[in-house]
Amino acid sequence: PDKKTILYAPAGDWMNPTDHEVLREILTWIDNGILPNTQVLLRLHPTYESATQKLDGHPNLVVERPGSHYGDLKWYEFDKADVVHLASSLKFCDVVINTASTMMVESCIFDTPSVALGFDGYTTKKYWQSVIRYYDREHLVPVVNTGGVPIAKSFDDLQSLITTYFTNPQLHTEE
Repeated sequence: PDKKTILYAPAGDWMNPTDHEVLREILTWIDNGILPNTQVLLRLHPTYESATQKLDGHPNLVVERPGSHYGDLKWYEFDKADVVHLASSLKFCDVVINTASTMMVESCIFDTPSVALGFDGYTTKKYWQSVIRYYDREHLVPVVNTGGVPIAKSFDDLQSLITTYFTNPQLHTEE
């Protein structure tokens, strides 16, 4: 309970195939003390596969896939406990990291800082292959334009934003 907590919500490999690279880097920052006394709650998407789950077993990583699943990942449902767990995770974590997800808006409900991933791990991709294109979607433009959810455009940017929110979680409260 005394650790800082990052809620990492990967989009799924179909949308962000480099999520595992980003999460691996965050875990390395924790291992090296760059993000001291920190843990990551990896909240997998209920229906999409993510290579991030291969990092399960790291001492500062808790992996969960929400919901009750029936057969393959396509068939699932949430019960009240799942909803309460999500709300608690959003309320009590220190920062939420995701790619173009409604988790950006949901974190704002609890005034929890959120960082949007706007880069492709260790790769440089053209716009139409890059995750940055998702932030130009009609339903995300108003969220981005508030300035309340910054878009990390590199590993250095992400590290700086996490560190900033750890020390100043109210930074973008008004936005």
